[in-house]
Amino acid sequence: MVNFIICELNPLHNGHHYLLNAVGEAPVVCVMSGHVTQRGAFACMDKWTRARAALSCGADLVLELPAGAACGSAMDFARGALAAANATGLDGRLCFGMEEDNLEILKELATFPEDQVQALTRKALDEGASPAAAMREAYKTLSPEHWTALDLPNNLLAFEYIKANTKFDLFALRRVGAAHDSGRPTGDFADASYLRRHLADYPRFTPSAVHPLYKSAIDEGAVLDPRRFDLMITSALRRKTRDEWLSLYPDGLGARLAEAFETKSLLTDVYDTAKSKCFTHSMIRRAVLRTYLDLPPFTGDLPYLRVLGLNDTGAALLRRMDPSVPLLIKPAAVKDLSGTARRAFDTDARVTDAFNFALRSPRAKGMEYRSPVVIK
Repeated sequence: MVNFIICELNPLHNGHHYLLNAVGEAPVVCVMSGHVTQRGAFACMDKWTRARAALSCGADLVLELPAGAACGSAMDFARGALAAANATGLDGRLCFGMEEDNLEILKELATFPEDQVQALTRKALDEGASPAAAMREAYKTLSPEHWTALDLPNNLLAFEYIKANTKFDLFALRRVGAAHDSGRPTGDFADASYLRRHLADYPRFTPSAVHPLYKSAIDEGAVLDPRRFDLMITSALRRKTRDEWLSLYPDGLGARLAEAFETKSLLTDVYDTAKSKCFTHSMIRRAVLRTYLDLPPFTGDLPYLRVLGLNDTGAALLRRMDPSVPLLIKPAAVKDLSGTARRAFDTDARVTDAFNFALRSPRAKGMEYRSPVVIK
């Protein structure tokens, strides 16, 4: 049996360490986002550093979540991660954290017929609700007693995992310490958003095994520079015409983004200006980053399995795998990719080049082709 953990580890902290050690003795496979994240931003450190952190804290194999899914809605994030886990051909269970011990409630909510859910969701959308709010309204109608379980961010992701899952057992662990996006530490626990803003506080809120990694990244300037990221995005996207925005997002978001980039200079102000009842901050951040990176929509198809890191146990897992898509371990194997898979790798390379330029000490282009798999 294998324990699959879907994660971003942005950065890995004591809460992640708790989950990695709570799943038991079976090998752990992390399906981890690369350089873009579900909140619509670059990761705070590169994916190889974060893979090494995972291997230092209990993971045995780290696979990359495709960029199109990693910077997508909760549904796309879950679909992409489950596609990667399924593609390994390995049996096991899906492990994740939740705010409350209500896995059975989420399973029950997932049994409602999709046509009923979609009809009620469309009704709420027509009345001006955002997609996330419309979905909650649908379940509020279908299950007045239990719909509030979807109001919590980790529960919502767990719900999407349940819906996307077709073969794995489920293991849910209640979140400990600081709440998601709480902004305040609780004891030795801080959520990832706090740590990204106060990365120098890592010795208190992260396991000792990752301290040398984080110290090296900070000392070398290999961490995200939010101001540089802001300037990169705004300087590129404010050159887009209104017609281009309307073509990209004809649902009304394009008009709001066109106006925001015409009138605002800071990315946070762009987000605030474009936000509305229908378009949430997270939707806007993802749309902006996807536009900047020219990320294609996630179709549900996995182009390949990308190995970011492994130890001896992970290497043994690779030998057991019967992957349903190409398995990419060494960068040199890129030459054997063709068609959709090669285009997907070229997208990953473009994302990595953009990410590396957004660091405090920018790196040269081409790192995607030169970086070997992390071996612990």
